[in-house]
Amino acid sequence: MVGRDGSCAFATIDGRLPARWDRAIEWEIQVSDGEHMHHRDYACGNRTKITPKRPMSRSRRFTPPRRRHLAISFVAVFMAAALTNPAQGGDAGADTSVGSLISSVPVGNLRPVTVIDRDDIALSAMRNVWDLLRSRDDFNYFGLHRPLKLGGLRAAILINGRRISDSYFDLDALPISAIERIEILSSSAVAIHGAQAISGAINIVLRSGFEGVEAQAHGESPRDSGGEAGVASALWGGSIGAGHLIVGADVFNRNEVRSVDRAYSRASWTPGGSFDDAHGVSVAGNTAFVFTEQGPVARSLGPCEGSQYTGPLSEPYGIPGEGCGFAYGNIEWNWERRQRETAFLMGDYPVGQDLSVYLDARVADSDYTSLYMAPLPDRLPLPGGGGFVLHRFVSHGDRVWRWTAQEHDITLGVEGGLTDDIRYDAHLRSFSNDDILQGGTFVHEPAILEAIAAGSYDLRNPLSTDPGHLEVVRDTGVIRFVDNLTRRSEARVALDGSSFTIGGRPIGWAAGAEWVRESREWLTTYVSGAGDVIKEQSDVIGSFGVSFAGERDSVSPFLEVSLPLHRIWDVGLAGRYSDHDDVGATTAAQMETVFELSPDFALRGNWSMADRAPYLGGLHTARVTSVPRIYDHATERRYQVEAVNFGNPDLEPDRGESYGAGIVTKLGPVSVSADWYWTKLSKLLTVVGAQDIIDYEHEHGTLPPGNVIHRAPPLVPGTPGLITRIEKPILGDGEVDISGLNVHAHMAWSADWANFDLDARWSHVQDYEERALDFVGPDDFARNRLHVTLSGTRGKVTAQWSVYGTTGYRGSVGRFGSWVGHDVSVRWRNPYEFDGVELMGGIFNVFDAEPSINPEIPEDPDESLDSIRGRTFFVTVKKVW
Repeated sequence: MVGRDGSCAFATIDGRLPARWDRAIEWEIQVSDGEHMHHRDYACGNRTKITPKRPMSRSRRFTPPRRRHLAISFVAVFMAAALTNPAQGGDAGADTSVGSLISSVPVGNLRPVTVIDRDDIALSAMRNVWDLLRSRDDFNYFGLHRPLKLGGLRAAILINGRRISDSYFDLDALPISAIERIEILSSSAVAIHGAQAISGAINIVLRSGFEGVEAQAHGESPRDSGGEAGVASALWGGSIGAGHLIVGADVFNRNEVRSVDRAYSRASWTPGGSFDDAHGVSVAGNTAFVFTEQGPVARSLGPCEGSQYTGPLSEPYGIPGEGCGFAYGNIEWNWERRQRETAFLMGDYPVGQDLSVYLDARVADSDYTSLYMAPLPDRLPLPGGGGFVLHRFVSHGDRVWRWTAQEHDITLGVEGGLTDDIRYDAHLRSFSNDDILQGGTFVHEPAILEAIAAGSYDLRNPLSTDPGHLEVVRDTGVIRFVDNLTRRSEARVALDGSSFTIGGRPIGWAAGAEWVRESREWLTTYVSGAGDVIKEQSDVIGSFGVSFAGERDSVSPFLEVSLPLHRIWDVGLAGRYSDHDDVGATTAAQMETVFELSPDFALRGNWSMADRAPYLGGLHTARVTSVPRIYDHATERRYQVEAVNFGNPDLEPDRGESYGAGIVTKLGPVSVSADWYWTKLSKLLTVVGAQDIIDYEHEHGTLPPGNVIHRAPPLVPGTPGLITRIEKPILGDGEVDISGLNVHAHMAWSADWANFDLDARWSHVQDYEERALDFVGPDDFARNRLHVTLSGTRGKVTAQWSVYGTTGYRGSVGRFGSWVGHDVSVRWRNPYEFDGVELMGGIFNVFDAEPSINPEIPEDPDESLDSIRGRTFFVTVKKVW
């Protein structure tokens, strides 16, 4: 399942639509840890999508056809910035902590770090960290894309410079009201923050110096029903003796967005019409396929009335006849319902001349609810034989998944100075996130098949009120329980100073060590309506899941040095060695350099490499069984087999390497930075599909290590038997290559009547390729993202206009168009001389842009939070005493 950060275990489901009747439904369930596979990850924003799959090319490389577009786009952004000027998210100053452990040496132009301050966050009107950092198609509100392109486990997420977890965390649990600023590093930081930071790091810095009382309320209301949100927070800060203390509470609620409430997602059909003209309608309502001498014929099984049935529609899958449709577009939710309550405390107290004790503590309770349509089996034999039926278990009810989560994060530390030149920081930290899922309703397959055979379950009319039928429905229903527990304990000591000089400039250094224990559990249990625990996941219709438990102890010494080799040349070096009790040692190293050729022009570059210990789920996942349909080359037949995935204790650390180069310049009032990057990952965890294993054996005459294909004894001597089971361990042979360019331009200027700022960001992915075995992917995706913000301030009033969008791209079939959204906000400070009052209002997605839709697959739009909820009005009231 998908964590709110996108980093935990999930499943991808690939559907293959049939060309012939005997391939009517072919679902394949795959389990992964959130890493890269040769299948594209369709699990985004907590929603698992079902999408037709195209076989992967063996040689296609995803490169833009005309590279001059890159230069043209760069020049266009550069000229636009030169003629105007940006304000939000300026380049980092000397007080940033995400890019370095050295506090005494300014970051300057050495690293591509952007700081989003409280003003930026306020004008964005985002009141949830998930929305701010991940809601817009894996790039945050400020257009910074690279740190999250490779997933949550490849960008270090930090709080006050401390990594939250190596496995799982919930960005929703962090309250906006507690945040002072957000620092985003878009180059590697593997030696500083661990191998997880190969694609960057995001450091969320909490407020520490606030004095007084602050209370605010925020509301959001979309034009259409659903997605209404409210936030309320209170904060107090003041002195406690010689120390300082801040306490606060924050409550966030957002309603779900139902598919039926949006024109692009609600079901539509013509009564008595055809499936080809229907949208958001499944053939598998209750449709039978009967074998005749002339070929397959479809017919609607039963009355096909009520409970979102469409009535009979013609030519399901293009097969002559009619079928019973099911309007799932009027049932499912496009966006989940969220609720969260958070309390936090931050304090420090001096206990000596140069010694302070500090405490950061946060607790959160969260609730997430999603709704999915009633489950569907692969296919059921038609009573009496002669065909099969695609049957929706509407009598068992729709599947409601509810996550309830409790999280705490407590850090107790001391900091001070050993000498005038050497500072120290030592702390103990405890982090825990415990998610409990109760999901239902699913169906116990062996029991329902027995009931169908006995005639006690009414296959023709699942909405029957017959007492015997209702008893079967009750007893064969299944509830899924998942306990998703992550715990992290940490002890760390770090020193930093600037004891030496080169040419009168200080040499900065930092050194220390940390001990981390990370434990992870994902335990799945299925309980039937009769109260029985179901041991085999493959016996549950409509569900999938993994179970694993693992723990890792790591000890990591680290060292960082900043060398001023020349008055215009600075070099940063860092290294880390980690000893893991389960997989041995890993190393990480990085180098950064900058040439400040003039006060207004600098060149910078970086290189890094790192080994990363395998994800705990990859090592310890228990056997997970699915039943995909496959094509057997040896027998030239299609049929269903048992496929078993399981963890691989022999996995080795993966490897990441990254290069980057950039420029930073000022042209009068305009500042511009442009950074190119290239990253390669290898030995990644991969879960290969059952059909791909069969194809690999057919092409190579052998199998990948650890994979086994079991066959039954042949029916005819000398011929191959049918495949009965495929055993597929998680492999460590995946690779990813990505390269791209990030451009940022900023300008501020003053007119007689107002002060203006303009900020422009362009993120371009040049090449992106995934490989597993000899398969190459993924399908294409939006390669360009642009975000431009213009703000103006006159007196107490600030107005801001934001434009953000993505270019179109070609899917597995068909093409998605480009998408552009607009936000507007107005802030009024101290209105009518009411000191300490701040009013703000505005509109998200001003022009109500709907998701980009591929005409070939309209059921699978390219969604983001903004496009799902549509035009949304918001208002914020804040008071400070």
